[in-house]
Amino acid sequence: MAAVDLADVQGNILRGYRKTRVRHLVLEVIDAARARAWVGATAGADRAAAPAITPGEHWGDRPPDVCFNLGVTFAGMTALGIPDSATRRFPEAFREGMAARAATLGDWGDSAPEHWLPWFRPGQPVHLVATMHADTVELLLEDETVLKSITGVGSAMDDYRAVEGDGLDADYFNDPDLATPAVVERVDEAIGFDLQGAAPAPGVLAIGFSVRWTGHLYVPATGEVTFRVRCTDGIQVIVNGAVVFDEWRDQPETEFNATLRLDGGEFYPLEVRYYNKTSDALLELLGDGGRHVLHHSTGLGALLLGELIQPA
Repeated sequence: MAAVDLADVQGNILRGYRKTRVRHLVLEVIDAARARAWVGATAGADRAAAPAITPGEHWGDRPPDVCFNLGVTFAGMTALGIPDSATRRFPEAFREGMAARAATLGDWGDSAPEHWLPWFRPGQPVHLVATMHADTVELLLEDETVLKSITGVGSAMDDYRAVEGDGLDADYFNDPDLATPAVVERVDEAIGFDLQGAAPAPGVLAIGFSVRWTGHLYVPATGEVTFRVRCTDGIQVIVNGAVVFDEWRDQPETEFNATLRLDGGEFYPLEVRYYNKTSDALLELLGDGGRHVLHHSTGLGALLLGELIQPA
């Protein structure tokens, strides 16, 4: 029997990396030829073309600071253009997929496919799963080679749900009506501030500005979600098309509460609008003590779960 070349085996197949953080990127193939070229490049050393897969060969005293691996589903093989003559040689269990084998795997009741996170449910185009391992979130965020190489394939691969777990898209306006072109566009890690006379960002007025945050709200468990907002001046909050707060008027510091019933395991579209006109800007928005996770919606050609999924 020929010896296995460990350079041809992905590192996470043989042993764990012992990292404390992991980021999963779920990709849909939309251009088979270009996506095949990108997948092929992950086995090479040119990190300008694609991130290099961490191999199974021994890496010395410790694994790389950031380890990268790539998985392909059976649907992904078809999307990549691999012929049936090759794919039908894979085991039937792999070809069927996890949803079709849910009963065999013990995925019933609350674990049944209809309760899975939306992008993993039957019929969703999960073709490739790229995974990065590191000891800190900062390392994952700093390793832009991985992200840029995936977005760099242009139309080869795209997201079918682009979510990054580090805040929401924010557009700041130098008027109280969100009417003029935005003067600052950025990602805010949280909604809210107590500026005490300061401006929210360079180039934005300290008094007389407005801001619009857009993204998604992740709800981990089904139930009543209580929203609490404390602010000066105007606030509007819209979740999944439902108006939670509509207090668009000049007002002193005021607190509002509202409750919505939301299903767990879902990402709900979220839009928050705020204007400041009469005094120092103050805004605090929480959902059930801040336990729900906010995500922004800019496309990176990947589903970025960030810290939602971590190794045990």
